[in-house]
Amino acid sequence: MKKNYILMLAFSWLVSLNGLQAQLVAGFDDLSLEAESYWNGSDGTGYFVSGPITFLNSYNIDWNAWNGFSYSNITDNNTVGFSNQYSAIAGSGAKGSANYAISYLFGNSKITFGKTTSLYGLYVTNATYTAGTIKDGDDYSKKFGGETGNDPDWFKLTVKGWSNDETLKGSVDYYLADYRFSDNSADYIVNDWQWVDLRELQEVDYLTFELSSSDNGDWGMNTPAFFCIDNVTLNDYTDITFVATHGDEKLADVSIEFAGSTLTTDINGEVVFEQVSPSTQMVFTASKPGFVDYSDVINGFETTRVELSLTVGVDEQPTENAVMVYPTLVNNMLYVKSKSALSSGVIYNLSGQVQQTFESRGSFEMQVPVQALTPGIYFISVSTESGEIEKQRFIKY
Repeated sequence: MKKNYILMLAFSWLVSLNGLQAQLVAGFDDLSLEAESYWNGSDGTGYFVSGPITFLNSYNIDWNAWNGFSYSNITDNNTVGFSNQYSAIAGSGAKGSANYAISYLFGNSKITFGKTTSLYGLYVTNATYTAGTIKDGDDYSKKFGGETGNDPDWFKLTVKGWSNDETLKGSVDYYLADYRFSDNSADYIVNDWQWVDLRELQEVDYLTFELSSSDNGDWGMNTPAFFCIDNVTLNDYTDITFVATHGDEKLADVSIEFAGSTLTTDINGEVVFEQVSPSTQMVFTASKPGFVDYSDVINGFETTRVELSLTVGVDEQPTENAVMVYPTLVNNMLYVKSKSALSSGVIYNLSGQVQQTFESRGSFEMQVPVQALTPGIYFISVSTESGEIEKQRFIKY
């Protein structure tokens, strides 16, 4: 009996997803920036465009001051204070990307779409300046929780969807910091990228963003009025083109299963899925006769290029000194086989955080239950007693 195992070869099969970011997502990496820099509207443009969305900006040349939206790739998330106002506390864009948008509110900030549309969601995090002020306070703003930690402080983002006739179509609240819990250990300041579901905002022409806080004075909110966003995703339907290539060769007859349909690439290596929505998580599978299927997860059309390593069929028993981990698309149980005695293993998420550890006590085969993992992409690292280490990616669905 023969089974398919993944063997990494010296060449790659690439499947590109054309047009996803350009049509549905504002991810800001389509905007040009030098390293460790930002755009704040000082050129007087008054706006910038990423993907299908226009972000409004206002710059006062007399005061060298701005409000609305800017964009940045600053990675310094340690320097506190106003001088670091263009930094996201996460230290990068969402999903490890370079660019992100940062907003300073003077009233509210606004984005427009050019046509009536519906929202899917966006990633949000705190600005470094705001997060540091909430944590420690400064000359103008209080330390959240107060000296005892018991003050029920909060900092909230409100996203509102509007029609062109200024009819409010809906709003979504998200707490960027919350100290209202009876157990102080549950208090939090958002310091990484968090997904905010905006599917309540349907058939809107523009969005406004507002901030509010428990810390207010005679002149309004004391908490610095900054926040950061990335991967603003529309819930419109669009056509998606997959292109399969191997080096300069365009691969025909590659079977692509996506969004509930299966199509085959043409002689140009292309296949088009029509009228696809990003509102659900979809597993994408690609296969070529003679090679094992490969799967990946696409959620919100955030992926624009997927690199597939070519695979071959091999005997069920692993080759000498090799460790095999399968299947790569799994719900309940991973299987590990080796010709060397197995020692231990670790499962990581995409951020490198340990999710699970296990030991094998010298066995050559083992089962690793993964049903408790949240659906998504993970890496497993398996060690043998003779020192081999096998690392492999798998998808929990």
